[in-house]
Amino acid sequence: MHAESFGPFIGNDALSEYISRYRRSELPLLRVGEPLDLYPSRPASASFSPRLTWANPWPFADYPGVYLLYREDFELLYIGKSSMRRCLGKRLYQHFGGGAACAPAEEWLQPVRFVINVAVPRELPFEAPAIEEFLIRKLQPKINGTGR
Repeated sequence: MHAESFGPFIGNDALSEYISRYRRSELPLLRVGEPLDLYPSRPASASFSPRLTWANPWPFADYPGVYLLYREDFELLYIGKSSMRRCLGKRLYQHFGGGAACAPAEEWLQPVRFVINVAVPRELPFEAPAIEEFLIRKLQPKINGTGR
């Protein structure tokens, strides 16, 4: 798989490097979700207009995988994972709640605006931690402490 373009988001090159260096070609593909805007009522960059918003379901909600959290200016803040018996939707719900509006947990030191999910095949949930650690090492997100 060639990783889909994240548009203005960072991470695409690192994910492509992970795929080319560590994944065998016969493995099922990783799937990259479109950026989801947690606060669509706020003005966004003129160069980026997300199609997914808080009103949409989390991309690949029922898959294990990795999620990348970005500030409004597209600075990468955090990389997390859901693996084994967890799925992306449940993990993100823990961080941001659910319902009609986003209600981020107090845990974020910086305001999160966008979320991108990378789904791993259901039969390979143990790959999510490897991707998470690789991306943290390569991208050095602002809030992650592990792997820095």
